[in-house]
Amino acid sequence: MQNSKTNTILLITLIILIIGLGIYFVGKDINKTQIPIGDTKYDADPSELKSTYTYTNHGFSIELPKGFKPSEEITEMGPTAIYLNDGAVIYYITNPSFWEKYNIPSYTYIKDEKIGSDTFKVYNYNKDTFYWFRKGNVSYELHGKPDVYNSFKFVGWPQIEGDKDSLVSFSIKSGQEVSGKVSYPQVLSLKH
Repeated sequence: MQNSKTNTILLITLIILIIGLGIYFVGKDINKTQIPIGDTKYDADPSELKSTYTYTNHGFSIELPKGFKPSEEITEMGPTAIYLNDGAVIYYITNPSFWEKYNIPSYTYIKDEKIGSDTFKVYNYNKDTFYWFRKGNVSYELHGKPDVYNSFKFVGWPQIEGDKDSLVSFSIKSGQEVSGKVSYPQVLSLKH
């Protein structure tokens, strides 16, 4: 008898709870109800909610997920490896002539392909597809093909600012004695 009374009270309590929750959710405007994802302030500026940022270095820019910081290392072969998200790796090569003379001939050329704002040569080597782009005395080798590469853009390097007319080009040979004073009108700065 005690069990049936307890069960009845529990059942009535459960029914009241279900009805109360139903009334609560019907009274809410479902279109205004938000589930917070990342931003719990609800008053964030839309520009703050942008999910990417522009990474610019080594003469190129690329859009990366907000909060992701690429890592870099100089490889034993010479290029700088820039590790991006989703397994993407960009090799920044400062001696492309050497690369084109000794490495590229062993690769299999597939086609030219536009990635972002530049045209890359697509190669295959040991079942690995990669993308090669040369601009002047540097080149880039992109491995894999994640979506992040679609925003790759060659931007070049900052120019010297200041009084460019005061720049003097000269060379001193090894062991040569030098004397005299050198004056300069202002300190030149390089923009990084």
